[in-house]
Amino acid sequence: MCVSCEPRDSVTRTTENVPEAVSTVTEHMRAEALFASDLQPSDRPTDAQVARAIHTSLSARGGAAGCAAAVAAEYGEHPETAAPRMRWALGLTSRGAATHALAA
Repeated sequence: MCVSCEPRDSVTRTTENVPEAVSTVTEHMRAEALFASDLQPSDRPTDAQVARAIHTSLSARGGAAGCAAAVAAEYGEHPETAAPRMRWALGLTSRGAATHALAA
């Protein structure tokens, strides 16, 4: 493929830049993944359950963009329940419960 035909965001994968890609999952992305998961506040989840739910949600929805789409859809369809759920998700991820979600 010629250089001008390659996608603009193509990145050469090396062992040096792969860990950087994993570390770019932000607290807000983790919160969106938790929001989009099946985990419920009433479950009173442990840190391990939160991390597992985030990892599963990111995998099942094709990454952070899929989780963000699920969040947007919920806010569009059920804004009255979406806001409290996002506060819950942000609370869990900000306290550090899911900082190692992708390492699980």
